[in-house]
Amino acid sequence: MKTKLSCTIILLLVLISNPVLALEPFMRYDNFNTIFLDPDKWTGQEFTNPGLVILESSREIDWGSLHLRSRVYGVSNPQFLNAGTRLFFTNSDEVTAIKARVRVTGVEAKGCVGSTVSTRAVVRLAGFFFNTSHENPTGNVENDVLAYIGLQRVSDSTDKPYLLHAVAYVYHCLNSGCSNVSLIGTHDFGTISLFKATEISIQWDKDFNQFIFRLDRQSPVSIGYNFSYEYPSGIRNNKRIEAMNFLPSCGDGDWPVAYIDAFVDNVFVNWGALLE
Repeated sequence: MKTKLSCTIILLLVLISNPVLALEPFMRYDNFNTIFLDPDKWTGQEFTNPGLVILESSREIDWGSLHLRSRVYGVSNPQFLNAGTRLFFTNSDEVTAIKARVRVTGVEAKGCVGSTVSTRAVVRLAGFFFNTSHENPTGNVENDVLAYIGLQRVSDSTDKPYLLHAVAYVYHCLNSGCSNVSLIGTHDFGTISLFKATEISIQWDKDFNQFIFRLDRQSPVSIGYNFSYEYPSGIRNNKRIEAMNFLPSCGDGDWPVAYIDAFVDNVFVNWGALLE
């Protein structure tokens, strides 16, 4: 008995002198049980690059969930462009982790003949988390690290039309608008069916130079990086939930189409983001 007690005391002393670094726990941010989106929690944006047309778009609370919907057509598309609708966390700079329940109810990704780049429709939790070289002027995300987890469909998929893939990506931005990137790491969690509610999460583990992603109760997956410096992102308050469409360049009369319709609920963030 004395031996066990002595071992316990020694273990406690070791833990006190060498505290274990742990990620902040998740705390509820919004369950959307209101009529309108809360301006104290969110700011919204619909966006498109020139050459793309958004014909259908929605960003609202619908039956107790956030409803995001975006259908985009490529009309005059000289390069790989994107468009969609999104919600930003108002205190994004303090957000280092996001978790939410996502259900996709409609998706389409139509590419074009001759393009080596696929059309992609995705709903995701995303953000620019830090910069690797210096503090950029406002709006410049060169050397920023972009990370996300989401449910997506690509135009060259061989899966059944009702299936999407749950994917995680970490990129290093190589220019001011992050249109040119270097892939740090990616993971495919497998297929998810339309209408299936799925919990996804992303956590920035700054102490161990990695991002941790999780799908439902699967084992978490980490994607590490080797950067020595972590400066503020070139875009402040840019952690977000979004319905995104990416479309490649196509010839005249062969326009790509991307469509995503999704419901998001039970949004959680790291507890430090909720401190006043």
